[in-house]
Amino acid sequence: MRILATAGDIDSLIAEIRLRTPLAALAREQGWNVAWRSFHECRAADLEADVFVVQRGASRRVLRLEERALQAGAAVVYEIDDLLTEIAPHISQHDAVRASLPWLRASLALADLATVSTPR
Repeated sequence: MRILATAGDIDSLIAEIRLRTPLAALAREQGWNVAWRSFHECRAADLEADVFVVQRGASRRVLRLEERALQAGAAVVYEIDDLLTEIAPHISQHDAVRASLPWLRASLALADLATVSTPR
């Protein structure tokens, strides 16, 4: 199995906790191949994976990557950690996060599966 795991910053702590550590362990155990890319580094050839994992993507680019992965036959997993589809006023960068919500909802709707760490 070929897995492509992506995030805005694939080297961030949250990507390490939610993507790298669990997927690397699973890949070792199962003999799978995992590639790591930031959203900006993804190319068409990278999307020839069996599973495309997106961590907290909320932009037109991420939605296009999901669409291309699905067209290439990949299953899309959307990893969001906290399932936040409404933003509280005290959240830093509130306006920017609020503006990205339509992309977030579209990406979640397109995914085959969403993984979260909090209850709905």
